[in-house]
Amino acid sequence: MKKRTAARGWVTRASRGLEEVLKAPDVSDIMLKDAIETFDKRLASLIEIQEDFEVYIEVGDMEMEVEAAYEFCKNSRNPCHEVVKRLAEMHKQGGGDTVSTASSILSPESAILLKCCVRVTIILGAIPSCRRQ
Repeated sequence: MKKRTAARGWVTRASRGLEEVLKAPDVSDIMLKDAIETFDKRLASLIEIQEDFEVYIEVGDMEMEVEAAYEFCKNSRNPCHEVVKRLAEMHKQGGGDTVSTASSILSPESAILLKCCVRVTIILGAIPSCRRQ
């Protein structure tokens, strides 16, 4: 439980770091990439710890716990999406579409996490009990 709490705290800090770099007046693509890679590492660590934590949760509490973890991660990722958009805009000036541009400027790990986040959001959005009321 302590590891998960600490990991959530680090994800929150990394998410705030993304927000701060977006507000920087002279932000460069290097600064954006560094911030997103830091966030991705923290989020990947949290996901691994969360998976280990879920082994000990009673089946009856599982849906509530998974939903809470999903909401936390989804909310933490909001600035991540803005950073990816900003990076894509910076690099799109040379041509190309946003998706392939974003994939080409992110590290392989970041691109995989981004694709997974999009898929999870789509899947959970299709499940009535996971939709926001």
